[in-house]
Amino acid sequence: MDGAKSVWLITGTTSGLGKRLVASVLARGDYVVAAERRLNRRSLELSLSEDDRGRLRWLELDMDSDLQTVQGRVDEALGVWGRIDVLVNNAGSALPSTLEEGGSAAAIEQFQTNVFGTLNVTNSILPHMRQRRFGTIIFVGSRMGWKCDIPVTFAETYAAELRPFGIRVLIAIPGEFRVEGGIANSPCVSRQDIRDYDQVRVRVLPELAAKAEVRGDPVKGMSLLVDAVKGEGKAQGKEWADYFVLGRTAYATVREKCWHLLKSLDAWQDVAEDLDFDHDE
Repeated sequence: MDGAKSVWLITGTTSGLGKRLVASVLARGDYVVAAERRLNRRSLELSLSEDDRGRLRWLELDMDSDLQTVQGRVDEALGVWGRIDVLVNNAGSALPSTLEEGGSAAAIEQFQTNVFGTLNVTNSILPHMRQRRFGTIIFVGSRMGWKCDIPVTFAETYAAELRPFGIRVLIAIPGEFRVEGGIANSPCVSRQDIRDYDQVRVRVLPELAAKAEVRGDPVKGMSLLVDAVKGEGKAQGKEWADYFVLGRTAYATVREKCWHLLKSLDAWQDVAEDLDFDHDE
């Protein structure tokens, strides 16, 4: 093993951005532990060189497992090459359902994977990184989730808490990339079908499925993400940023949210900013 190279643990590597990220990391000569819910889909290996395959290990990791099980899997990952330098929390799910139809059952299912599962994986690896006073943790969100994404809130908190230990946190916000899978291919989750929402489904579901028109190249996106972590290529000389927005659609969404926030601040600043006591009490 080349000690100068980094070791990555990447979750959610079956398809999509995770699959491309694994290939991008291996192309730089780094080592990867690729985590999947079930170890029965390894199509990525078919396009890898013998050298790349030698620097890739697969790990079965169900994000919905309890903390003890997740800790055991992370320990397995640490035992492969003796360390993990970069953790990428990419695994996640999105359930195509309205809040009323999906109800709390759909919300609990999604929170278990996207929130509690991510927390369990991250907290399981933190003692190792704190001991080394070194590491990078990446939270992969989405352009829409950025508006109200709970994992992003956790990521911001982690960034503040872990900075004294030399551990970097990066919040990746990818826009629309042309990949397989995604919410359009997920089953509709509903405990009840409400006819009032039929028109919503007619309008929204085709938009989610219209991937052929998406221009985002996932290989370019993940290559740039690796650049940012390693400080090379297009990221050379650039300052580390907690937020890393990827793609045109993501930039448009984030700018729109920031514009609305600044507009609200400006509209109310004259009456809402100065609310101090008139005198010391």
